[in-house]
Amino acid sequence: MSAREERKGMIEEQVFAVVPTTLRMWWLNLIFAGIIGLLLATLFFVRHLTASVSQATFAVGSGALTIRAWPYGRTIPLADLDLAAARVVDPATDPEARLSWKRNGVNLGVLRAGWWKIKGGGKGLVFLTAPGEAVYVPTRQGYVFMATVADPRGFLEALRREGAALPPVRENI
Repeated sequence: MSAREERKGMIEEQVFAVVPTTLRMWWLNLIFAGIIGLLLATLFFVRHLTASVSQATFAVGSGALTIRAWPYGRTIPLADLDLAAARVVDPATDPEARLSWKRNGVNLGVLRAGWWKIKGGGKGLVFLTAPGEAVYVPTRQGYVFMATVADPRGFLEALRREGAALPPVRENI
């Protein structure tokens, strides 16, 4: 049998379309767009937060410690720092400086920033960007400031030098 004869004997294919629905799908597109928008906003927020805290700066001067890191930045008067108890610690080995759990902040690899519960008790405003030595500065505001800085001993010396120029703190009795 030739190819032409085979085609003559075959039945042609018939195609039937589904009946169109009366259901409109615009709301599903709106939900998907909302979810994608929310995910993008969350990713942008986390990226901005991580970049900000990983590039934090700490300025000592004018009788205060100024922390520049969104959203945890603040100015702490040196009179509110317990400079006598301030020291260099290794948060991985020092039981008083070991972090317990994150209350509000970032925990990405070695980057730990924000408010943390401290195993030694209390809470801490933390900016740890590398393992190893960090400054540990108790405050009179009910928390500890802890950060990895390029020169921890020089940082503490600058705090103490600036704090020595302030009038003595009078404790309320």
